[in-house]
Amino acid sequence: MALDFNTHDTVAPSEEAPNSGAPELSSDDILAPTCMFWAMVIGLAILGGTVILWILENVSKIGS
Repeated sequence: MALDFNTHDTVAPSEEAPNSGAPELSSDDILAPTCMFWAMVIGLAILGGTVILWILENVSKIGS
């Protein structure tokens, strides 16, 4: 199924707004990667801390 469009509805290149080349970013675009990064850092810190505590509590069992 082909897309049908009306050529009269298009905008001529001379009528387009000038584009600086930089994409417009919303606050969600800026915050989301940062939030995900810190969530991963905190999750890895909790996991690492849990592993270290388990190792410290079970050193005697691991060595024998």
